Amino acid sequence: MHRSLRHRVSVSVLALTLAAAVAGCTAAEQEESPLPSTPAPATAVATPTPTADGSATWEYRDSRWSDAIASVPYEMPEGNEFPAQAPQTGFAMSTSWGEDVAYSWWGCVILLSAWDSVDADDVKHADALLSQLNAAKAERPEQFSEWEAPAPVPWDDPVRRDAGESGLCAAWFAREGAAVG
Repeated sequence: MHRSLRHRVSVSVLALTLAAAVAGCTAAEQEESPLPSTPAPATAVATPTPTADGSATWEYRDSRWSDAIASVPYEMPEGNEFPAQAPQTGFAMSTSWGEDVAYSWWGCVILLSAWDSVDADDVKHADALLSQLNAAKAERPEQFSEWEAPAPVPWDDPVRRDAGESGLCAAWFAREGAAVG
């Protein structure tokens, strides 16, 4: 036989021998130890959770919103309430998962209600609302840490209304479609 033909026959015989050995071994293993039956996958119940980067899904935020608004010990001005779902903020809800947003919402309602009182020529009520906000900020500085000090507001300065917290609150409420008062 020619050398290359003998080489091809040897390789073919070797391949067939290996294939038969593997097939025989596999069949024998299957007879001796059948594969365990695969259990049906468990039905997963989606529980909202925060993510590792400090943010959360809106579903998770909404699930915590009722607890967050319940944690605010201050009354809303008459005719105002918290929204049913967590408002969008443009930032993560930090580790309090909504409590900080609830306090900010309350503070914005107080501040914008004060401006509404000014519009109604009731500066005395506006000052009382501002005092309420200043007292809350002094009592719980951690909840209002990013707020500029509301202190006395020059109610007759039209630029002041659109600046600082007043402007930020008005823009936030406009995005949320929220009305004050």
